[in-house]
Amino acid sequence: MGVTNFLVRASKFSLALAPPGSTTSPAIPAWGGRRWVPASPGSRCQAQPSSAMKFLLKRPSNGRIEMITHTVIFRLNRPATTGQRKQFLEALEDFGRAAPHATGPALVHADLQLRPEGRSVSEFLMEVRFADPDAFKNYLNDPKHQRLVTDVLVPQCESWLSVQAETN
Repeated sequence: MGVTNFLVRASKFSLALAPPGSTTSPAIPAWGGRRWVPASPGSRCQAQPSSAMKFLLKRPSNGRIEMITHTVIFRLNRPATTGQRKQFLEALEDFGRAAPHATGPALVHADLQLRPEGRSVSEFLMEVRFADPDAFKNYLNDPKHQRLVTDVLVPQCESWLSVQAETN
């Protein structure tokens, strides 16, 4: 039996499941106690469409994903020195100038270091845009991307997370 209760936040990256019969969102303060709205009498509850859901509903009639943004957040090995951060940033920027199969250069951002050190703090973010899923798949298998992973990410990162989102 599939779960049909869900709330899609305005962020394209968040999905939260609600228990059957729930009338409010889970007790996570950032969600502000958003209310669930019944889809039809006697049915399970579902959320009002968020901007992300409305975006998905606008997908072309052929159902094809038109543009993909690949976003990666990088957390360096601890402790990370200023020199290590600089070296990593230079490697990302060099890669991003001509990211393979991308529609243009990657955007690379460094953390402003406004929060105290902790497990949820990462140093860098990179966004790469692709024309379609095939271009993204080709990017993953491209030797230049593979070298970035093996020569830079694996030895220098404690972790990295990626999200692929449909964008326009």
